[in-house]
Amino acid sequence: VVTIDDLQQALKDDRKLTDAVHRDITVIDSDTPLNALLGDVAAARYGLPVIDEKGRYKGVLTRARLLYTLDREGEVSHDG
Repeated sequence: VVTIDDLQQALKDDRKLTDAVHRDITVIDSDTPLNALLGDVAAARYGLPVIDEKGRYKGVLTRARLLYTLDREGEVSHDG
C-alpha cells in the first residue's frame, strides 16, 4: 500500500519511491463481521485491503465505506 502523501514526501526528501510503500499492513478477510473491523479501520491511515479465503484481493475498505455501510444497516434494521 502506498499513499499519495507518502509518495510526495519521498520525492521531497529525495528518497526512492519504494521507501514510501507500507509493507506491514492489516489485511481484512472478506468474511470478517463489520463490528470486528471498527478498530482496525478507524486506526488505519488508508483503506485496508480485503481478501477472500484463497488470499485473493477483493477490494479495499475505507472509513467512509464502513460508515456508509453501517448507516445503511441501521436504516434497514429500523424498517424491518
